[in-house]
Amino acid sequence: MFPFRSKPIEPGEEPNRDGSDDIIKIGKVAQYHYGTQSRGDKFNRFIKKGDSVPTEPDDRMIQTFYTSMPDMRMIMIPVYGGDDLEKASANNKEGVAFAQLPPGLAKGTPVHIKLWLNDDGIFDLTAQLDNGLDLNPSILRGEIDQEVVEALFHMENELKNNMNKLSPEQANEAKKVKDEAYNNLKKKDFERAKEAANKVSEIIERGTVPPPPPPVEQLITFTDFILHEFKWALDPDKAYSLTNLVSELKNAMDNNDTAAMREKYDALNEEVNKIPPEVWAILNLRGIIPGLKGSFPKEADEFMNDLKEVENAFKSGDKPGALAKFGEVAQKADKLTKKIGSTPMVCPDCKTEVKDANYCPNCLLK
Repeated sequence: MFPFRSKPIEPGEEPNRDGSDDIIKIGKVAQYHYGTQSRGDKFNRFIKKGDSVPTEPDDRMIQTFYTSMPDMRMIMIPVYGGDDLEKASANNKEGVAFAQLPPGLAKGTPVHIKLWLNDDGIFDLTAQLDNGLDLNPSILRGEIDQEVVEALFHMENELKNNMNKLSPEQANEAKKVKDEAYNNLKKKDFERAKEAANKVSEIIERGTVPPPPPPVEQLITFTDFILHEFKWALDPDKAYSLTNLVSELKNAMDNNDTAAMREKYDALNEEVNKIPPEVWAILNLRGIIPGLKGSFPKEADEFMNDLKEVENAFKSGDKPGALAKFGEVAQKADKLTKKIGSTPMVCPDCKTEVKDANYCPNCLLK
């Protein structure tokens, strides 16, 4: 049980509303309506003006609130007293009902709060979970207490809104410091609790600075190309791993999960870099074909056929023959590259000299 306010009010007296005194004793009847504040500034009345004091056990109202995120570690409910039944904030703020929650609760866990007036006209408070666990709640009135709890409340909101933007390492660090904050609060070491709460906010701020976006779509397109064109070069486990990582990366993109996107991109990029060397070698040789087409279309066609022979040899399992043919094609590629460098590119249609083999300003061939 915890006192809510401390200055007694005898019947017929007006309460001291200037905040200079902590306890207001209400005598035989309640001088004001009292209630909690919920979303939308709603005033949830639990004591009616004129109710008898003390509150009879059967008249003690239970109000149920729900955790808004997984592993929520505190619940903080402002309490007001006054005559306005519509807006809680239009009344006088009497304090904050506060309860620390055990770790690991699911989102939407009910927390049952009961407030009433005891024999002395002083507010008493209980809070418990569905399983009967007593949360040992308190009423926060002092500026220091409320300042710390507000820092913790801000920390919880920051975690709720930004946890999926943190890397796994940053998320673990934030959770560890969060637990430190609540351990210090339990010890009533308010200064260290506040410092830990602010440190969590710093971790989140560092982690949510958007990194340069990785070329995700390009990597997905390239991987799909490898899986289609060079499946013959991949063992089943490698093909499965690439396919699975592409799927996970697409899911991260669909969910706009920046941290997961970065993680899956890095994993896929690492796997792509481990594809067989013969694939990279063929891709490198394919790279000169666009430059050949502009000025030497015949040689380009011949070179493409040579590369197909190399690929067919690999596909048939004739690795020695494939490597021998590859050596010949590589030498040919070296000569063609030098030829390209010394010869102006021309449009294959109108024979006009161009800078880009894929674009001709005369015939708009793109």
